[in-house]
Amino acid sequence: MLYISHARTIDISDLVRLRKHLSWSSQVIGWLGCLAVIAPFGWPVRDPVYIGADGVLLLVTLLVLVRGWVTALPPLSISLVALNTFLTARFVAASRPIDTQDEWYQLACGVLAVAASLYVLGIWLAPFCRAARRSPYLKLVFATHRTLGVDYTGGALSWKGWFRQLRPWAIVIGALTFVISITIMMIVRRIGGKDKAFEKQVRDSVFAAGGALFVWTKRKSALRGTAVREIDRRPPVLLLRSFEDDMMIIRRGARYSRSTDLHRKGMTFERVVQDHLAPFGPFIAIGRPEEPLSPLGAARDYVPDTIWQDEVQQRIRDAAVVVLVIGTSQGLVWELSRLRELGQLHKLILVFPPSDDVVDRWHTLLGRTRSVETPILPDEVRPEQTLALIYADDLTPIIIEGKRDERSYETALRLGGMLAITTGIEPVVARG
Repeated sequence: MLYISHARTIDISDLVRLRKHLSWSSQVIGWLGCLAVIAPFGWPVRDPVYIGADGVLLLVTLLVLVRGWVTALPPLSISLVALNTFLTARFVAASRPIDTQDEWYQLACGVLAVAASLYVLGIWLAPFCRAARRSPYLKLVFATHRTLGVDYTGGALSWKGWFRQLRPWAIVIGALTFVISITIMMIVRRIGGKDKAFEKQVRDSVFAAGGALFVWTKRKSALRGTAVREIDRRPPVLLLRSFEDDMMIIRRGARYSRSTDLHRKGMTFERVVQDHLAPFGPFIAIGRPEEPLSPLGAARDYVPDTIWQDEVQQRIRDAAVVVLVIGTSQGLVWELSRLRELGQLHKLILVFPPSDDVVDRWHTLLGRTRSVETPILPDEVRPEQTLALIYADDLTPIIIEGKRDERSYETALRLGGMLAITTGIEPVVARG
């Protein structure tokens, strides 16, 4: 056998729930922070203590959520509640009857509402914080992309490199879509009045057409893998998969997106993988021969059929991380065998895709690997619950389980990328 111990399972359910709740909470607190800063200027009250202290502290709370400093939440929540309570007492004087309708009383009620909202929010999040803080991966899950690059690859992609990867015509199309949408909406309002339903229909139509052109432009002007590696010199993240899975999407559990969100247009599962493994290096793949347009996601290179196996082997050696999406093609078994023979299994992230036949895919792959006498895959895997499988430096299988939705895949890919790039060892920075 190639692995020397039983598989170790990581359940990421608590971390994913915390990410979901904090994502929603950050939006709520962001609006409250803006309201706390702006609203007092609508009243004749000009209290610098309230405007400065309460507004700044709420914006700091938003920063804590966005930056992922989750361990700072409990003391910060206590500080917010204490400050809002103090300011409420400051504004509500004993000489003012409870039924007064003046501006001071209205402002006091607003401050009290903010305090109550934050207090309820803190109570609601407390069990998720307690559960997730026990995980050694807490800080990793909430780390920024730049932090991941600096901590695990020796450096993040520079701003200059990021700018060079942008496609100018796609940016122009995106900007024109917003300009045209605003112009048409102004014309519609002037002609037909404020008909919200009609306005939404017009806006959605404009962004549907603009979004399709935006995606086509990005695909048409996509950089080849060699060009991306010229810009980003770090060891790459190599994608191996069946060509039939290039346009796979997450149908259930996908993130909600507005019709005006151009980034989500043409979102595929491959792009989800790219977004969360890009911090570890340039994301590259070998493309389907003779395809007219490169799919969004990994930067493709196109090689002749006669040399593709030699090319794959060389790219496996050069890669920092190898992502293999479970499929039904025979070539995946050969690629797994090459990973074993080249001693590169510690780089592997074996991804269980969001397809209805994932159980059949796993059993097919498991059977094929055993038929060629390469016992790489462990028996402990539960394919209906598994999101990813990696190998520690001693080839112990590490199974990452969770719900099969987009946020769970994002979390699993972060963990898988970190463990693969550090040969399966938990770094000290990842411990909470």
